[in-house]
Amino acid sequence: MLGRLARWLRILGVDAIYLETESDEEILGTLRRGDILFTRDKALARRAEAKGVVAVRLPETFEEQLLTAARVLGLKLEVDMEKTRCPLCGGRLRRAERAEVHGRVPEAVEKTYEEFYVCERCGHIYWVGTHMREIESTLRKIRGMMHGVQAHPR
Repeated sequence: MLGRLARWLRILGVDAIYLETESDEEILGTLRRGDILFTRDKALARRAEAKGVVAVRLPETFEEQLLTAARVLGLKLEVDMEKTRCPLCGGRLRRAERAEVHGRVPEAVEKTYEEFYVCERCGHIYWVGTHMREIESTLRKIRGMMHGVQAHPR
């Protein structure tokens, strides 16, 4: 239920693990003392805390979830491509030359962009494209929430 949050935390450089499972037992089995568990499940939070895990109960809306996680983790809410992780699998990204991604991205993308990144784990290719404006807009809104400023639509 928090997959979107996990993807955004990875974009912000957090090595976030997201388990697509229905079983609290599986989740609890992966947790170690000192881990931070973000959840909306009160019972799971209590059980994790009993294992010595920091359990943070999250609000309902995505923006409030990311704001809460940013506060707990001390995030700046800024994208740094040197730290960004693969939103899909959490792997590290490395810079790639245009020749390396030739034939693996749409031709228009290959011609338009200079900067490419490849996930070292799953091989997915990323580039800093127009979607970055949407990401930055969302982060700007959440930074405003963090500082008590009402965001204005552009």
